[in-house]
Amino acid sequence: MEAYLDAVVLAVEHPTLRRAGRVANEEWFFLADAGPVGWLQVVVHFFGDEGSVTTAFGRSRLP
Repeated sequence: MEAYLDAVVLAVEHPTLRRAGRVANEEWFFLADAGPVGWLQVVVHFFGDEGSVTTAFGRSRLP
């Protein structure tokens, strides 16, 4: 995903779609037409007001 680092930042700053994650303090950020396939998903875990990117990957469709 190193080649998509700018897209990862863009997904978090200006997501096409944002959803709650599967566990507490987790959010999913999506960016359309980015990443190795149609969508880029970035998973962020929040600890108080601070967030940390846990993973990012391409998706062919939304979950």
